[in-house]
Amino acid sequence: MVLTILKIIGIILLVLLLLIIFILSLLLFLPIKYRFSAEYFENPDVIAFIRFAPVGLNAQVTFKNNDLLYTVKAFGGVIMTNTDARLSWLGRRLFAATDNESEDIVLNTDNNTEHIVSKNSHKGVDEPDSVSSEVNLTRKTEEYGENTHSEHDFKESVGIDAYNPVEEKTVINKMIEEEPDIKNEIKDNIDVNDKKDNNVDIDNIIEDNKEVKKNKKKIKKDKKKSQSGKEKKPKHKRTVTEKIDDKINFIKKKYADIKEKLLKLNKKKDGLIKVYKSKRFEAAKKDVKNYIKYILMVIKPKHIEGWVHVGLSDPADTGELIGVLAMILPLYDGFLDIRPDFDRQILEGRLKGDGRIRLCSIAKIIVRIIFNKNLIKVAKRVKTIVEA
Repeated sequence: MVLTILKIIGIILLVLLLLIIFILSLLLFLPIKYRFSAEYFENPDVIAFIRFAPVGLNAQVTFKNNDLLYTVKAFGGVIMTNTDARLSWLGRRLFAATDNESEDIVLNTDNNTEHIVSKNSHKGVDEPDSVSSEVNLTRKTEEYGENTHSEHDFKESVGIDAYNPVEEKTVINKMIEEEPDIKNEIKDNIDVNDKKDNNVDIDNIIEDNKEVKKNKKKIKKDKKKSQSGKEKKPKHKRTVTEKIDDKINFIKKKYADIKEKLLKLNKKKDGLIKVYKSKRFEAAKKDVKNYIKYILMVIKPKHIEGWVHVGLSDPADTGELIGVLAMILPLYDGFLDIRPDFDRQILEGRLKGDGRIRLCSIAKIIVRIIFNKNLIKVAKRVKTIVEA
């Protein structure tokens, strides 16, 4: 029985391992395909496509009429774009978090109440918070200041319990703190007799609030005094000579600090020069050049072709330009045709190509860079000199 269970567990683990190896093989060995087309006739016009089958990645980038547009799809849905295309669930999760925190919209209901909801809320559910409730409270007060509703309706609208004077005080204080101009409107809407019954007086509330604030400030000042200990003694009047001596000492100290920093910088400079002239650095530099060449070989287009029709205002200048381009002929020979024009000033052309990039080649070069002994030792020496 135990052996059977162990066999089943082993088979499951083996299947999972094979599945992981299969997925990694797809990601590393299936190529990322790309193609592009660019032309210039008075205005540039560029379009590029990228495709990676294992994750269903399809990207399109266009530049036309000085507008850059892009759309990225993955797993069959749009995850990133600056066009009117609708984002998929994955796109909203990954790249639309900031969009959901955009400006709010105010919606009016039949009973004259107001709610603030998110502009981009896909659920369409109200999102009340403390800020929105205070805004609604203020707006309610303004409405009842103009209309002739009863005092009981006014309290109900702002959320005050008619039989709870403490709550009424708290709510009114909050409203006055947020918008001081609302004081008169509240006074007009709360009945005088009810103010006496519930011991609610707007002026007294404001005065009490001011007293509490003053007491809080006084307590803070007393705490600061107690923490500082004894009161500060009156400053001793310094003579002119003492002030001059202090300035001189300050200048001497600054000079010593600057001199010390310059000595440290000089030592670091000598150390870095020593590393630069070392054989290890030369070997590391050679390795870096080889890595760059290898990366360019990996990402370069497999097929590319195009032409350029160029001419300057002066035929002599056109001849000089063609001479310079001839010096770098090996860079574009075989895929780019240069067509000089000595009769007019013109610049137009077309270029298109396609290629493939395998992630296994990129991973290979990254591993080589990470475990390169020359780069590791040079980096350690430079870090030691800089942090010294």
